Amino acid sequence: MSAGDIAHRLGVPPSSLSFHLGQLERAGLIKSWRDQRRIIYAADIDGTRRVLTFLTEDCCNGHPEICGGLIAANDARKGTPRRN
Repeated sequence: MSAGDIAHRLGVPPSSLSFHLGQLERAGLIKSWRDQRRIIYAADIDGTRRVLTFLTEDCCNGHPEICGGLIAANDARKGTPRRN
């Protein structure tokens, strides 16, 4: 989605949005590319996966069940029965 479209949908000034999009890109959570005069942004799936892996393996000390239902939410999204 273009930066202008994102700003319009969120109702935020483009200058504020640019700052936040830059931070998200530096963190590896989104990626951008130029399409003529527009900059297009998309989620960086690999970067997001790395953050989730850190949160469930390192941050939760190897016990993802203590991370606030992340596994159950993922299972529900995929239609997978809940693990016990």
